[in-house]
Amino acid sequence: MRKLQKALAGACLLFGLSIPLLAAVYAIGSGDDFELEDPDGAGVALVVFGLAPTALGGWLAWNLRHSN
Repeated sequence: MRKLQKALAGACLLFGLSIPLLAAVYAIGSGDDFELEDPDGAGVALVVFGLAPTALGGWLAWNLRHSN
């Protein structure tokens, strides 16, 4: 069970932290041509696909650390 929790925590943190990083690189690297078509939708997607997995992965890692 601990191996599954470790794998899930790592996968969630990897996925959850990569989404905001990729969004920031895209926003910074696009230059003058960058315009969001739907800024509200982009914010919602960032929260759903970025913050939720990061929070879940952090909670799993914290739970593993404090279960001893």
